[in-house]
Amino acid sequence: MTTHAGRLARAATAVFLACLPCLAAMAGEPAPRSRHSTADGGSVVDEQARLVWSRCVEGMEWNGSTCVGEVRSMNHVEAVASGAARAKRDGLPWRLPRVSEMQRAARQPHPALELFPAAPEGLHWSGTAVVDLDPVNQYRYQNIRGHITDENANRIAFLHGWAVDMVTGQARADVPKRTRLPVRLVRSLD
Repeated sequence: MTTHAGRLARAATAVFLACLPCLAAMAGEPAPRSRHSTADGGSVVDEQARLVWSRCVEGMEWNGSTCVGEVRSMNHVEAVASGAARAKRDGLPWRLPRVSEMQRAARQPHPALELFPAAPEGLHWSGTAVVDLDPVNQYRYQNIRGHITDENANRIAFLHGWAVDMVTGQARADVPKRTRLPVRLVRSLD
């Protein structure tokens, strides 16, 4: 049976542990950061997610204080190829991020202006594949108008990809792969 004193001691310990970053800051020590830029400034490390994000979208470069250049909008095939080309060039496993990774990055307290300057708003390509296992509703107007049936639904879904708004985290699985969108690459920290 837990005593009142035991519960108070556990609560006090929890409060103390929660305040450690505050105490470190008061002592003049920097608080641990979950996301920070690399030494060269060209990437952003997310320690918690164990990911390294390219600081600038494809087509732009880090000049020491911001991203400069022209955003290179790509269709989905070009976006995947861009990740493979950078991986080959850098010798690091760069790739298109998954929807969940992009949504997590969008939900972070937004130091986006500091960590991802000059970032374009709107949808960015994801590497997540469209998988639609639901049967097609043959009475839905959009399906009738588009001549979508159970037999051809997978072929039609193949023409679409996932994209995520990097500000709101809203994901869409119905973006035609021929659409030209910005690309921000990611790789594992290890």
